[in-house]
Amino acid sequence: MTALILHPDPSSCQALTSEIPELETHVSLEHDALPQVLVRWGSHEDSGLDPSIGVVLNKAEALKNVLQARSLWEQSHIPVGYARGSCYRRYRYYLFDLLPVRVLRREIGQSAVTEVTATGSNEARNGAVLATRALHALRLDFGVVEIGVDNRGQLKVIGVDPAPRVNTPLAKAYALHLRQRIREAELRQTLPIFQKANPHYLDKVVSVGADPEFMLLDCRTRRLVMASRFFPREGAVGCDSRFVRGAVSGYPLAELRPAPSYSPLQLAENIRTAMRKALRMAPYANIQWRAGSMPFTAFPVGGHIHFKGVLLSGQLMRALDNYLAVPLLLIEEPATARRRREKYGYLGDFRLKTHGGFEYRTPASWLVSPDVTRAALCLAKVIASEYHVLTQDVFLRPEAQHAFVTANREYFIPHFTTLWREIAATNTFKQYGHGLQVLEDMILSQQTWVERVDIRKTWGLPIPRGKIFRG
Repeated sequence: MTALILHPDPSSCQALTSEIPELETHVSLEHDALPQVLVRWGSHEDSGLDPSIGVVLNKAEALKNVLQARSLWEQSHIPVGYARGSCYRRYRYYLFDLLPVRVLRREIGQSAVTEVTATGSNEARNGAVLATRALHALRLDFGVVEIGVDNRGQLKVIGVDPAPRVNTPLAKAYALHLRQRIREAELRQTLPIFQKANPHYLDKVVSVGADPEFMLLDCRTRRLVMASRFFPREGAVGCDSRFVRGAVSGYPLAELRPAPSYSPLQLAENIRTAMRKALRMAPYANIQWRAGSMPFTAFPVGGHIHFKGVLLSGQLMRALDNYLAVPLLLIEEPATARRRREKYGYLGDFRLKTHGGFEYRTPASWLVSPDVTRAALCLAKVIASEYHVLTQDVFLRPEAQHAFVTANREYFIPHFTTLWREIAATNTFKQYGHGLQVLEDMILSQQTWVERVDIRKTWGLPIPRGKIFRG
């Protein structure tokens, strides 16, 4: 059996099963039924348990989170609206694997709805991001999220339905993505055969890239220096798009854009090459480079990691949250990590890229040292290659999401051993174990990275001694 839908009323899924004939629809899960993909269309009452193998879309535990959705959203700093009447416009985002498949808009006082695109306006785009974030916070894979726009133009989450009514237009919209998910599950189940013949088979499947950010400090005046004083907007060394107006206006965040690679170790070397180029563009002894979570107050920085060659899905995003974001949280400086998460670095933060892949935006800037950089990139490579065998999700518990937002290291330390043991058992981890050792050592000894350090020194770059910037 390839795919199975659990639904309290199987006849209501007829539109979807007509689009995908290989789908079967049942009221409950039979003990001898082991589908490659199990879809819980709002049904968790049959046993509350999911099979231990295969892919489960909308897990039983995640569906239970719907009952406490508002509390969970508030703990995760997601804006919540309480009265539909107070919204002059509402959107319904039908989501599957974190992507909008259909968007409906309704104006206040009107009964008619209009179908729009998720990228048709800034409001629709921002609403799509908020809807995806709200669904992911519940750890759901699909559903419909309602977003309201209040009289001040602010977007707020109104509600969620993990079992939307399946009419013909929605069935056609979901079918395309569900077919992709089924094919991905079939491929992943055959991977052990290929890995047995070639343990490094996955090494040429997923490529990784990055665009880590850093900031500049004049160590004589102790003031921020705009990155745009030295770096252009585009290129291997450039500036992030955030513009700041003030006594000194400009682009404050520097960004490295190294060439991607199948090898995370090669990517780390590409980052070093980009840093050498940046040093030639800003060859001053007194201009220090700072990374981490928030080198300057009100300026959070990120260590975005790019992936290509792997299907974006809720399952992959949950694996990145658990097996990448949690270990990196455990080595961040808690105070700045907490301040950064007030607006940035939330769980499941991603952005689609024009190259066909996506970037994971949750981590802070791991550019603090070459060892930490290699560890972060190696871990990302392992997760993207092996996520189908990684089963833990500590964020099914609402208190875990609150602990992440508040950078509560003590909460996650007991979970680290289980997470690390499971990922260390994979073939790809063994390939990059040497690069990952520093991360395990830092966490077990409760060390955190140091943000008040010039990363030119930690990377061993030749800092000019006689040249002083006096801008």
